[in-house]
Amino acid sequence: MAGLGDLIESAPAGAATRAFSDATDGMTDNSCSLGHGALSAMGFEPDRVTPGRYTYVTPSPDRVLEVSADFVGKFTGNNDSADKLISYLASEQAQQAWVDAPGFALSANRKVTAYGNDTQERIAGMLRSGYTLCFSAADAMDPDVSAAFYRAVLEYANGRELPALLEALNKVQRAMRDSPPPTPLCGTPNHA
Repeated sequence: MAGLGDLIESAPAGAATRAFSDATDGMTDNSCSLGHGALSAMGFEPDRVTPGRYTYVTPSPDRVLEVSADFVGKFTGNNDSADKLISYLASEQAQQAWVDAPGFALSANRKVTAYGNDTQERIAGMLRSGYTLCFSAADAMDPDVSAAFYRAVLEYANGRELPALLEALNKVQRAMRDSPPPTPLCGTPNHA
């Protein structure tokens, strides 16, 4: 199995910190349309999401799916307006509007079943199928550790030696020793 170093050793110098818009100059065939992050953030035009363009292998029932999600948090106590907003955002109506908007949004809400294309519908079906869904470890990292981790990955891709990067990450982790225990990263959605 190839490690990260094997995958990036032939990358052009500075590739990890190059602006995405600069990195895609000259790509006229839309061959580079996936990146780290939600597809919905990329503002896909509907004609770019065609059957077969994004092929996902359906895992066996005993496997887990790594996912990402958008969250809403409430930071006040008794606030009826905030409660109503959060309830609305989780509702079938709001989730369907989000799915219908330009982009490539998905919903784990079982009542949202109308999708604009087969690819979207197939992926959403996987979210609702009872698989265990897990966020990546980076999703649960303390913000300082997460920032240091992503910075270290970029620096490694730009040629910095691994031992120095690992020591810097250990230093940040030691400073965070009194942080609360991590939030569970896996679960199975149980939406009505």
